[in-house]
Amino acid sequence: MSVGQEALWFLHALAPDSSAYNVCGALSLDFDVDVSALEAAALSVVSGNTMLNCLFRSTRAGLRRLPGAAAPYPSVFEARRLLGARSGDAVQAAVLEASRRPFRLEREAPVRISLLSADDGDVLVVTGHHIVLDNVSHLRLWRDLLTAYGHSTGARPALVVAGAPSEGGGQDAGADYARFVRLEQDFLRSPRGESARRHWHKVLRSVTSDPPLVGDLPRPNVYWFTGDQIETVVPAELMTRITALAGRTGTTSFTVLFAVFQLLLYSLTGERVRLIGYPVAVRPGARFRSATGHYVNTLPFPARVEADDSFADLLERTSAEVWSGLVHSKYSFALMSQLAQRPRQADRAGLVSVLCVLAEEDVAELTGEVLPTGHRVRVYPVAQQQGQFDLTLQVSKRGPATAVVLKYNTSLFTADAARTVADGYLGLLAAAAEDTLPDRLGDLASTLALS
Repeated sequence: MSVGQEALWFLHALAPDSSAYNVCGALSLDFDVDVSALEAAALSVVSGNTMLNCLFRSTRAGLRRLPGAAAPYPSVFEARRLLGARSGDAVQAAVLEASRRPFRLEREAPVRISLLSADDGDVLVVTGHHIVLDNVSHLRLWRDLLTAYGHSTGARPALVVAGAPSEGGGQDAGADYARFVRLEQDFLRSPRGESARRHWHKVLRSVTSDPPLVGDLPRPNVYWFTGDQIETVVPAELMTRITALAGRTGTTSFTVLFAVFQLLLYSLTGERVRLIGYPVAVRPGARFRSATGHYVNTLPFPARVEADDSFADLLERTSAEVWSGLVHSKYSFALMSQLAQRPRQADRAGLVSVLCVLAEEDVAELTGEVLPTGHRVRVYPVAQQQGQFDLTLQVSKRGPATAVVLKYNTSLFTADAARTVADGYLGLLAAAAEDTLPDRLGDLASTLALS
């Protein structure tokens, strides 16, 4: 396993019944589905991918990924008829159940494909554990599945042997992960790895205190991986102004969104220094561009809001710190706790408690290339990956639209409090875009009340 996979295995062992690290997507299918062909396509794709066709176990030699060990795939595909159900609450409940069912990584494949049939159409749900899928490889799984189904004649094709070309003629998309693990180990032993270690040691030691986030509910003694989310569409004209602001200041839209998130936390708690995580891709070159696996790393960001700062000051510091982190992004987040020299606290999610994510959700755009003409699909929204952190701010680009998804831990925040936080973020975002923030950011401290 990679270092990141070992960390995810540890989290799985801590909370084996949690679905917080499930990665899921769903499509409404506006055509008659050949269930046998879809099942054959699902088994073909999984059996031909050594990352999906595997088990994860703790052995005498340590934690190991066992390629090819998941056969005969009893849990990979399921087709369920929802008797008497039409699009609505019953279908949504079935989709959520399929997406939130925990994986037993030591004895079943880490991916599940569910066809849920209602009276007025079918929903296809593709769920995997984050230990084998990041966003890029989740899209690859969709492409491979729909391609295999689209090329099917309705006959049941033979299963693909792991390591052999897939049904669509491509190679095993999970075969290169062992090479990635070797490259990671070589990096950690190299001078560049040592330079990255020193960088993150300096960053983490600069944040002498990372106070727990306070919601409107008392923090439990043991962290609960449970969550929910609030979603709000960002007006197109506001995103246009954010893009223009990024252009004027020589930064990026993500930097602006990230800086405003720091202001949100500052206005919520009054704490001027804390760690915030942000995920980045760590795919080493073109060979790994669409490979299946866990090719993502979380970087800790030392958020600092000084009372006399202007927003321009915060934006400049955020940009510099993000780019500095990206230079050293290959150093695994799972190794950073020891650099910070902080013991794991049972009531905290881990080294970071809050996350800021920029995501693109374009599953439906794949289908025009891989499904026959007339096979229409629509994205079926599924809430997922909730409860990993106290708060996660996810800005999702969905074609021309942009949404802010605030994921919150339900042991810390009620729905009303989460809505207040989400509205507060949009308000600060608009103020940043319109240049109406206070000249002194210190004036924002503790101004967001949750009760």
